[in-house]
Amino acid sequence: MEKGDSSVRRWEDLDIDILVKILQSFDLFELTSGLAHVCSAWRLACSDQLLWMTLDLSILKSNYIKIPLEPYVYVDCQSDKTLTSLLKICLNLSSGNIRTLIFHYNLYVSDDQLTYTAERCPRLKRLVMPAWNRIKKTGICRAIHMWKDLESLTMPSIANPPYVMEEIARSCKNFAELKIMGPCDMLFASTLVSFLPNLKVLSVRCTLLSKSALVTILDGLKKLEVLNISHCVITEDPPPAPKKILAKLDDSILEKASRLHKFLTCMSDSCIMCQRSRNDEGLMRWYKYEELWKVDELIMVTTRYFEEEIPRTVISEEELMGLIQRRWQSRLRSISAWQLACCDQLLWKTLGLSIYLNLSCGNILTLLFHYNLYVCTDQLTYTAERCPRLKRFVMPAWNRIERTGICRAIRMWEDLESLTMPSIVNPPFVMEEIARSCKNFSELKIMGPCDMLFASTLVSFLPNLKVLSVRCTVLSKSVLVTILDRLKKLAVLNISHCIITEDLPPPAPKKILTELDESILEKASKLCEFLTCMSDSCIMCQRTRNDEGLMRWYKYEEGLWKVDEVRSLAI
Repeated sequence: MEKGDSSVRRWEDLDIDILVKILQSFDLFELTSGLAHVCSAWRLACSDQLLWMTLDLSILKSNYIKIPLEPYVYVDCQSDKTLTSLLKICLNLSSGNIRTLIFHYNLYVSDDQLTYTAERCPRLKRLVMPAWNRIKKTGICRAIHMWKDLESLTMPSIANPPYVMEEIARSCKNFAELKIMGPCDMLFASTLVSFLPNLKVLSVRCTLLSKSALVTILDGLKKLEVLNISHCVITEDPPPAPKKILAKLDDSILEKASRLHKFLTCMSDSCIMCQRSRNDEGLMRWYKYEELWKVDELIMVTTRYFEEEIPRTVISEEELMGLIQRRWQSRLRSISAWQLACCDQLLWKTLGLSIYLNLSCGNILTLLFHYNLYVCTDQLTYTAERCPRLKRFVMPAWNRIERTGICRAIRMWEDLESLTMPSIVNPPFVMEEIARSCKNFSELKIMGPCDMLFASTLVSFLPNLKVLSVRCTVLSKSVLVTILDRLKKLAVLNISHCIITEDLPPPAPKKILTELDESILEKASKLCEFLTCMSDSCIMCQRTRNDEGLMRWYKYEEGLWKVDEVRSLAI
């Protein structure tokens, strides 16, 4: 840079708020790789609390072998050094602002590492625990004692739970949410009732749960609002007979659970997760199922309990965009470094609304509309022209979009791979355009009825479809058979919470199936994942039936329409 060139600004002069926005797109290893050492301004940006509200170490697992003596694992020294080094960098940069701390369940943290972390996260509100093996009783109690603001804990099961719950009761006055990743026996249930009577949210999914423990929880936790026992193996112990596995919950349990705001359960023979729980005898071998240990049906409830008000000194995305548009518009034209930063593709990989398309410079890869946003043809065309690299599209309402408008947009999206769309009366023209223009298209979610015309259209124009979700709608058995038989490359199918009907010979009316027959399950066995739930006690299944297969999403929790059991389709 020439000394006399006053129009060129240095990177260290970049506005901190814009630099922080860019750094939000970096992963943990990129953020801790030395950026903070570039200059004092970058150090300040790397320490911004917006980057450190959550420290997610779930990408880090220990390199270990099992041994016959306590602590029953031996962790490689280099693995320990890597964790210690990463903790030191992250905790120094975070300046005590971490509110959520997530460990991998197979990360074997030592007492010293946990204590070091606890001392530097005094404002922690949510903790996802690592494996217990190398943590002593004094270590976990010391850590909990320092976390006065702790509200939520996800923890492995433990042989002697009272000391942990007693320390939480003594130290964490706002504690409200607990998830147990392991068996919940009578001792655990009694401990919860004794030490955490004010617990509001409890998840014991995918585990072994005795009926007596469930009754103790429902009777003893008077302030409980949400209980998740989805995919549990529920047993009854009527002495002297052996344990009996329940196929469904009896009326006495449902009556006790009726006082809860949410009671989430799935005990379906056709549910993949229920099958896995039974195969693993209620002690899930999560290492066999990749990242599934992170999943919980309580995702929407969880948000409610830890939404954190970000201080107004930290700029939000909407504020940043408004700042750029109103206050700094003239400066952006003259300061090339700012213009370059604001057009960086890291800022624009995902866009929630069709605004600021000029600043994105064509880098938007994911475009999400609200299902109740009525976009017109001109607005869609304007958006499509400025998003030529789009890969994923969540459609708005169809009402104001003409047939030519949607076809023109799809033609411009040659890289489109995934589409979430409302149902449509005449689907062939959309699918035909996708088949013609989008050679890498592989993933579709339909938010509405999927009839025989829709299924036949998929088979005709999208034979290479790999992922399909038609959850929470009405679906006939003949349509399901058509999809399973003729979409030969389909790998994942989600029909969770659907009303499945069978067309009996006239004059008989349609019959609603309560479970899938063997012929369907046999056809679905070729899939990598077949997601289904048809449980009478499932809240979402009940809602689908109440709405007669045409979900009135506006009646339910804000954002519930975004949920999908297929992770790549969830928003």
